[in-house]
Amino acid sequence: MDQEISDQKSRWPENHKHRFICMGLSKGTVIFLPIDQIDLIYARFSFHRQAITAIHEIDDTSTFVSICEENNLAVWSFKDHRAHVISFSFK
Repeated sequence: MDQEISDQKSRWPENHKHRFICMGLSKGTVIFLPIDQIDLIYARFSFHRQAITAIHEIDDTSTFVSICEENNLAVWSFKDHRAHVISFSFK
């Protein structure tokens, strides 16, 4: 697996920050797809119970805001290679 990670890093220029597409799905799941291998799910997380209607990254900080059909808002990021919910508000 370490070889795969080093291979992936070598494919990208140093100044290229965005390597993944982040998508919200109908069951409240967020997935990350590598830009150069769109048929592979790199990571999958569940923050909501309903379909996600919007996802936004906050100024290239790897902190995200997502909203679901119930109008619940989640602020989340990554810490130690794990998803970390910073705040979650219910409507």
